[in-house]
Amino acid sequence: MTVGQRLIVGIDKPHLTDPLKSIISKYQVGGVILFDRNGPDRRQLKKLITEIRSNCAIRPFVAIDYEGGRVSRLKGLFPSLDFPSAYIDNPNKLKDDCRQVAESFGEAGINVNFAPVADLSYSPLNPALKDRTFAFEPESVAEYCRNFIEGFKMGDVLCCAKHFPGLGSAINDPHIQTAISCIAAERLRQCDLAPFKAAVAAGVKMLMTTHMIMTALSDKIVTFAPEVTGLARELGFEGLLITDDLSMGAVRDKRPLEKLVLDSLCAGHDIALVCHDHEKYPGVLDYLETNLDILEEHGHRQALARIENVKKNLP
Repeated sequence: MTVGQRLIVGIDKPHLTDPLKSIISKYQVGGVILFDRNGPDRRQLKKLITEIRSNCAIRPFVAIDYEGGRVSRLKGLFPSLDFPSAYIDNPNKLKDDCRQVAESFGEAGINVNFAPVADLSYSPLNPALKDRTFAFEPESVAEYCRNFIEGFKMGDVLCCAKHFPGLGSAINDPHIQTAISCIAAERLRQCDLAPFKAAVAAGVKMLMTTHMIMTALSDKIVTFAPEVTGLARELGFEGLLITDDLSMGAVRDKRPLEKLVLDSLCAGHDIALVCHDHEKYPGVLDYLETNLDILEEHGHRQALARIENVKKNLP
């Protein structure tokens, strides 16, 4: 498997441009993430996904953000999923709605949903999470995550719980600037981690971090903090750890993109997510290949093995 497997990229049009086609086939990137710009209709979307697959010798992850409510990419093309909090009194409907969406995803060729949001609804709520969280009580959010994951599992779509280890208590929107949480370590472990533990127990294959500082764990941004990725492994998680989009405002100006990607992988993430800055993809991938020895020192082979293990069970 190539170093490109450790990158999921965005596509800027509803078709593959020649440069992106070349990047995907030459470097064998691990997957793509879809946005509204990629699917004006179901026919064009399926054509795009077929084109992506035909350029990948290794089966790609085809991912989407479909949390329900406000964050539901391409939602006009798939069954609707309500805001998370709308399902508080109806877990069976949540599971059934997720199953229907997953089956529709399968028909289109989508195999990964970057959801559910496992963050708690603190007050005041982190500005990035408006209408995206389920509840404040850890047990309730844990049950929500279990039903969400099980519903998508019925349709053979993988889920990715986010934003590990918990964004709800943080100030600042990481889309704009680094988020910061100063909650106590005991509170973090007893409450914020509970939904992620439930997701792991439910068989979730992916966890996504985000660009925040959790002072109880490290003074580094989570994206670059081995203490945080190590915590996920302590919970018994054996799947894939994925960064949040490295094009986001919280990190994009801190260092060149290729260094952001390398540093996040060396911190223990299996896959780096880059949704934008498409023209920089070749430079990023060349940089990873040039620094393969550094990656090797930080678990590169183990990450590739985890990616392969998850991919072999894709439908």
